[in-house]
Amino acid sequence: MRPKHFVQWAFPFVPLVFLATSARVEAQDIHHYVAVVSGLTTTMQEKQLLMVLAGSDDLGEFTVDRGTGEVGIKTRSTMDRARFDHLIGRYNLDILSFRQIDAPQYTTTQGPRTPRMADMPLYIDTGDPVRDNQRYDAYKAAWIAVHPDEYRELSAPLGSAPTSGTD
Repeated sequence: MRPKHFVQWAFPFVPLVFLATSARVEAQDIHHYVAVVSGLTTTMQEKQLLMVLAGSDDLGEFTVDRGTGEVGIKTRSTMDRARFDHLIGRYNLDILSFRQIDAPQYTTTQGPRTPRMADMPLYIDTGDPVRDNQRYDAYKAAWIAVHPDEYRELSAPLGSAPTSGTD
């Protein structure tokens, strides 16, 4: 078949090819959420948080503001506070608030038992549990040596009165 004849023969089918390739756009709901977390102190935590969120929805959009602790989430899947907590659980972050944007405001806000201090040790999972545990234990011991009163308060059972260092 000569090129001129092929073009004449194929021309009526060109619109069908475009329809088949471009008409497959499905309307999907985009869900917007905003969470505020405490304990987000390092760039590494910020990157890890963005990576775990991106892993939950590869077409989602995620933002993290380390200064305010605000996490913006735009995703095709629904998310609630429990799912968000599960995603970020290993990063030792406390969820201060979690809400859906453009939805009825049933906001649940719960702060940590005591405010997280910027220099508190964080367990960072690098895939090597032995070294991760050793590093965390060393940071924790150093933090306890510098902050014995805060450690006593943090390790006290819930509902017990905080103790002072002058007992």
